[in-house]
Order: sequence, then structure tokens, then C-alpha cells
Amino acid sequence: ENEKKLSEFRLICIGSSNGIIRLSFVEISASTDENVETQYTSTLVWDCSVRIDGPVNSLSLYFPINKPKTPKFLGSFLSPMQIQAMTQKFVPNAEEKINLIVGSAIGVAAVYTDVLKNKLNKVTQLPESYFHDSVLCVHAVDIDCDGEKEIIIGTFAHTLIIYKFSDSLSSEDEQGNPPIVLHKELCLSPILSINSLDFLGNGVNDITVVTMNGIHIFKSTETEKKVIRTLSLLSEIITGRNS
Repeated sequence: ENEKKLSEFRLICIGSSNGIIRLSFVEISASTDENVETQYTSTLVWDCSVRIDGPVNSLSLYFPINKPKTPKFLGSFLSPMQIQAMTQKFVPNAEEKINLIVGSAIGVAAVYTDVLKNKLNKVTQLPESYFHDSVLCVHAVDIDCDGEKEIIIGTFAHTLIIYKFSDSLSSEDEQGNPPIVLHKELCLSPILSINSLDFLGNGVNDITVVTMNGIHIFKSTETEKKVIRTLSLLSEIITGRNS
């Protein structure tokens, strides 16, 4: 089960062992009586379902456009208005679209695009996901700091695969090309879980992978170089303002 909260609405997705994926859009309302403790009621706006070839091992709802958190160290250099302006500049309309990644025990992993608009009618299969046994886990995170999230899947055959869309707001780019395999990494045992966390506090997420043999942390050297260049430029700007 996976869930995304959208202010007064909630999007819930459930996958089952018989291959059924069910997506529900629920409206949440609260009582406004001051004399009574606030009570919340939910109303089903719509739901839909599809059936795939095999059991659903994992699924994840995600915003395709990254909404980064401002690193703590910037708070001492920039005003709240400057930080807000930077965030709005790099993540416009970040909450307008939501995609769904599904990993199956049999067959391929797939992405259902803009489920608020298309529900479960627009789907794109992830290439090479059927070459590495069952897909056990899925995740979406912006690895290369370009503002768009990449898709990561982990398989029973020890393989970690990273995909990138040319345009992450759609399941295919303007030329109709499917997502490409950005990187593949072979681990020593089946991959059970994937997550991302900013361990260094520099605004860049590191990839945490849980396998049957332990926990592994992957870092992108290219992304680190990009961050260092950006921080160096920022330092020069701040130094110039203070001089």
C-alpha cells in the first residue's frame, strides 16, 4: 500500500498478490464546530483498478518533479524570501502531477503516468526490468540534481537499475522514446528495499539499499562534483556581497 496526501485529498494505491492494482482518490473534510473535538470524514471521489500478469511486489506514488529541501547551512546566508524564491524557481508546479511505479514478481516493472488525470490508463514498461528475475522494490529520487526524479528498481537477481525519462512529466518524451537505463549496479544478494536520505546535509540524496547481506549506501560522484561547483559559486557570490 502506498499513499500521497494532497492537502484536503488523499491518493491511495494498493497492490495484491493476484495482480490487481487499485487506485483511490479520497476527499478529507473536517468538522468546524468549536465545541466538539475536530473529526475527519472521508469521501470516495473515484477509484479504478487494473490487473497485471503477476503478483504486485512493490509500488510507489511519487511527484516526478523534485521538491528539494533547502540545506540547513544556507539559512545563515540567505533570507527566507530568497530561499523561497530559489525553491519556486527550480520546482514550478511540483505538485501538479503524480506518477505510480509498480514492480511485479512476474513480468516487467512499469510506470503509470499522471494518475490524477489518466488514472491507470497510461502505462510505460521499464526496459530490461524483465531480465533480472522478480522486481522486489522500487523508488524515485533525483540523483543527478536536474530537478527531475529518476526511477530505481531492485531485483531478486541482485541487480539495481536506474532509469531516466527525457521528460519526467510524461511516460515518453516528445519523440515517443521510452525511458532509458541510466545505470546498472550488481549487488551480492537480492535487493529488498531502496530508499534515499541526505546523510551529509548538503541537499543531495544518497541511495540506501538493503540486501539480504546488509545495508549499502551509494553516492554519485558526478553529482557531488556538480554540488561542489555550485557551492563554490555560491561562496563567491556571498563573499562578494559581504566585501
